[in-house]
Amino acid sequence: MTAIPPRSKAQARVAASPSSSVSAADPATNWLAGCGVQVDRGGFVLTGVQDGALEGSNVSAVESMVAMISAARQFEAQMKMIQTAEADEKAASQLLTAS
Repeated sequence: MTAIPPRSKAQARVAASPSSSVSAADPATNWLAGCGVQVDRGGFVLTGVQDGALEGSNVSAVESMVAMISAARQFEAQMKMIQTAEADEKAASQLLTAS
């Protein structure tokens, strides 16, 4: 397989074997110009970690865990209220049918 330098044309042909070829589409990233996204000479978006930049998550594991526990407790309280309401309804129904 032979490598070719990046191109910005509609297609680039790479010879995979003497009898076949593989087509690579143009990335069409011209609309990214001026918005801070880095692209290589061929127009493909550069990915990875930048030198001198801090890499980290924008999600706090502690805050997520606390929120999940809080939601679980609220769910349990609401289920308890529904069970209490159902028990009260059953008791009221029995009082009305006994009279």
